[in-house]
Amino acid sequence: MRVLLESPQRWKKVWAASRRPPPEEMMALLSDEQRSRVEHVACDFLAKPEEIAQELKGKGVKADYVFFYSYARKHVFLALRKTFVNCRDPHY
Repeated sequence: MRVLLESPQRWKKVWAASRRPPPEEMMALLSDEQRSRVEHVACDFLAKPEEIAQELKGKGVKADYVFFYSYARKHVFLALRKTFVNCRDPHY
């Protein structure tokens, strides 16, 4: 997230999608200007792709690129990968 925020001309807003907002310890590493460009969307990535898409739409997320990182055990990773591939469908 910090790398994206270091290029405000390229990444005007960074959407942080996770169950919980980024931890305060992480946000404290950012400048006030950088923090103002982070928007959190509460999502359960083990939910159905339609539910995730609805959460993102509800927040008005419009994204050209999606960068994903997470700690996950192998079986969870496989489920997440399937979900994200399904979310790429333009009908979502």
